[in-house]
Amino acid sequence: MGKLVENLKEIKVIIEPEGRIIQGKRGENLAQILKRGGINLNTWCNLKGICGKCAIEIIEGRVNEKKEEEIKIWKIKNWPKTYRLACQIFLEGDIKIKIPEESIIKDFKILDRGLMIKKEIEPAIKTYQISFVHNDLVRAGSILDYLREKLNIEELKFSLSSLEGLSEFDLENDVIIYVYDGKELVRLSKGAPASPLLGLAIDLGTTTIVMEAIDLESGEILGRQTDFNHQLSFGSDILSRIAFACTSPDNLKKLQTTIIDELNQMIGKFRDGCGLEEENFMEAVVAGNATMNHLLLGLPVASLARAPFISLFSSIEPLRAKDLNLRINPEARIFIAPNIRSFVGGDISAGLMAAGLFDHPGPFAFIDLGTNGEIVVKKDDQIVVTSTAAGPAFEGGNLSCGLPAVNGAIWRAELINHELKIETVNGRPARGICGSGLIDLLAIFLQQGVIKPDGRIARGQEKIEIQADIFLTQEDIRQAQLACAALKTGFRLLLENLSLDPRQLQAIYLAGGFGQELSIENSQAIGLIPRIEKEKVIFLGNTSLAGARLLLLNNSSRKDLLSFLEKIEYISLAMEPNFQDYFLQALKFGPWP
Repeated sequence: MGKLVENLKEIKVIIEPEGRIIQGKRGENLAQILKRGGINLNTWCNLKGICGKCAIEIIEGRVNEKKEEEIKIWKIKNWPKTYRLACQIFLEGDIKIKIPEESIIKDFKILDRGLMIKKEIEPAIKTYQISFVHNDLVRAGSILDYLREKLNIEELKFSLSSLEGLSEFDLENDVIIYVYDGKELVRLSKGAPASPLLGLAIDLGTTTIVMEAIDLESGEILGRQTDFNHQLSFGSDILSRIAFACTSPDNLKKLQTTIIDELNQMIGKFRDGCGLEEENFMEAVVAGNATMNHLLLGLPVASLARAPFISLFSSIEPLRAKDLNLRINPEARIFIAPNIRSFVGGDISAGLMAAGLFDHPGPFAFIDLGTNGEIVVKKDDQIVVTSTAAGPAFEGGNLSCGLPAVNGAIWRAELINHELKIETVNGRPARGICGSGLIDLLAIFLQQGVIKPDGRIARGQEKIEIQADIFLTQEDIRQAQLACAALKTGFRLLLENLSLDPRQLQAIYLAGGFGQELSIENSQAIGLIPRIEKEKVIFLGNTSLAGARLLLLNNSSRKDLLSFLEKIEYISLAMEPNFQDYFLQALKFGPWP
């Protein structure tokens, strides 16, 4: 009993220099305490102690001893004795700490711009002003039949709550009817229609989220919000979140609640910053990968974790906002951009639609260079698609000095007069390396012979110093090799499937924030993308957001998209007989073909 009481004792975590206090319990993990206290600690590896990004400095207090993995990171980083990994500390008593700036996630460079598409504005939600004429109402026999006749919608659908709402209206006055997809009565109101009638376009990424508030009648973007995905607390990549979700139903619920709460916070900023009424948001379109779609809906992801790696759904009927606890109009509809297959989700299908690539004769390739590394290749009427386990290296994960594209991350490097010159995000002092900077550095070191084509660092060195406290280790280079090899192998197999040589491609379209910052020459030098003419490599920006916007403003595009998806063939790399051989060949850095 005494030991139980001791374990429940409150412990203070004091954060200097501000002196802030967060309460914890004996034996509780320090990283989890800090996150609960609202500190966005960088825990890319989901508290496994292998990414080295949650360093804190201990000023006072006793903590548990370091384990082998932490000692290894501590030596590589050459940290002072007072530095520890927060995720590996379990409290024994009160503790006073400092948190280095690089251990906190903030100031993401989020790609919040995409293609601006000129298409007829034809939203799924429309409003009608109806007057009740006594004789016509009596002849129709019921209010609902009268509305069907007036709207010319014979199969008008309705809910019990909407019928209850009708009974409350004074039939002497006009009523505003909100109809979804030309067939479903979703809202009733008195007086003038909601102005403006609003919708949300949401790019639900693994790492970041972008949300736009859009006038559904004019198509005008009235506001835009960006943030990192708060699910990063549970893992930096899709696979770690799947593992977390599969551990228990409570963990799955935590992931869903985290994302819903974040979306509601972003919606609230439209109200507070732009004066937009939540009640007037009548629809939202979400474009996310298959896993994020499942987690948003609170659906199990176990089927994505084991062969044959399939999702619970490809397309799903629009949901009501109140079913997801989204703080917009309760009867607003939520349209989820359809998944293509397995790990190729609605962000890719929406992106292809936004770029107009379904109508493009090809041959071309479309690549989203992220953790999943989705690749699409089209030739005439044939479209093949796959996803590759590229891992988080291109987003700064699993690297000793890796960072996402935050202030101070090295995003560009070049040799000028044999001297290495670097550029950082927003020109801040360098404190790590993000994905585009990694590509540049690898190409430079490969050219100089500092890195061998097989990935080994020359002369048996343990690491390559870039500047004080920023370096690449042999393991970092190995992570980059695996990421490049995964993409190259997937690309090569899709091309072979369509009997294409990469030099026949009319274009390679690159989507996403990482692709937007890439050096084409350096990407080709290490073999990330094949050698074709530079002008044929085209950056499209945030196609997922552009696709969500298109699907929000043009209802016909949704039906077209579902039709196009029937023509796509998914290629499972695990089932390809040449995959292993091609992958081993692709581990070598260098241009191809």
